[in-house]
Amino acid sequence: MPIKNLWGFVIILLAMFVPAIHAQDATCLPSRLSIGEQGQVTPGDPNRMRSEPSVNAPVVGEIPASTVFDVVGTSACADGFLWREVNYNGVIGWTAEANADTYFLDPIIPLPDLTDVSWNADGTQLAVASEDGFYIFDAIDYTATPRYLLDDTHVIALDFHPLDPQLIALQLNYFADYDVYVAVLYDLLTESEQAELIPMRGIPAGGYNVGINFSADGSRTVAGTPWTLGIADVSAGTLLYDLTLPELPETMQPPPDGNVPINPVISPDGRLVAFHNGLIQFVDLETETYTVIGEQTDSIADLVFSPDSSQILVAYVSGQIQVWDVTTLEKILDFIVADGVQGISDVAYHPSGGAIAVSGGEMIHVYDANTVEMLASYATDTDSATSLGFSKDGSLLAVLVGQTVKILETDTYTEIATLAVPQS
Repeated sequence: MPIKNLWGFVIILLAMFVPAIHAQDATCLPSRLSIGEQGQVTPGDPNRMRSEPSVNAPVVGEIPASTVFDVVGTSACADGFLWREVNYNGVIGWTAEANADTYFLDPIIPLPDLTDVSWNADGTQLAVASEDGFYIFDAIDYTATPRYLLDDTHVIALDFHPLDPQLIALQLNYFADYDVYVAVLYDLLTESEQAELIPMRGIPAGGYNVGINFSADGSRTVAGTPWTLGIADVSAGTLLYDLTLPELPETMQPPPDGNVPINPVISPDGRLVAFHNGLIQFVDLETETYTVIGEQTDSIADLVFSPDSSQILVAYVSGQIQVWDVTTLEKILDFIVADGVQGISDVAYHPSGGAIAVSGGEMIHVYDANTVEMLASYATDTDSATSLGFSKDGSLLAVLVGQTVKILETDTYTEIATLAVPQS
């Protein structure tokens, strides 16, 4: 090729690529958005959507201020703007996330899943556990911003101390091949860890049920994790029993055919600990003996003692409810919950002992604890109800529904408030 023609070819190539090189602006701010998550336009002007990451590309739509959209593509830095490919109302295009010093889009951090609820003694505070810490809501002013504690910690169960401004939290830490559980007593006045009551332990990773709760006087707490069940003295901050240790008295050793304690619960009088592992079992902490009731099964959803510690309720995933006398070991009640409860997720006794709340799917039924007459029903109409908690005076019922907490007054079991975890 003649040199004259060669130089002409080079000039054409430069003309083609120089604008593209110029468009890559090194002054762009870093992107704060992630593919598969959501963002929101900042208050003020709307954001235009274009067919390409360029101010010269055709406009394909517009996102109003404070409106949420889906992030579907990567970022690009061009023409002095940081661009992001998004989907708004089915229209996909590029919109400006930022210029050299200002963001026009904010990320929406996904809300954590909520795992458990507990009321304090006087009903003025409600604790809500989540996969990213726990929240303390003001039950006098539901509009107040809740306190957020133990951030970045997966709290799978919690319980308010019945007398003191303390809370026991069962935390879970994930590792590649095992999970580590630890029960921590948390002081709400100083917002600090006060004691580690149940030691940390590593166990095979898996989705087992766990639980934690105080005795009625707050002197003891029980925490159950897969393969372990611990009972602690709260004031001394010491572990009384670990039901997996071989040096325990022979009478306190779990049966060989069932070594995974699930759904542990301590009786309000602090004497009995119940759990199931294919068999429903009691541990009498005074006599240090085991008692087994019922037959072998793997379909138990939950266990709960009556407020006076005389009975234990057994809820089956199938919708069956049984109530047993813990002294005579006789079955007192045996019934099937009404249609609409799809697989029992939680049960709770009213503090008076006169009513039982049962949740499953999008329904909650309340039964008379003596006659099993249905007293009330509540439909969430959205997500499944996963956890229930009566206030100590029985006037309110907290219900975890998806990523919100529904507050029902218990005269008619109607909703009076919906609490939402603040958006980060």
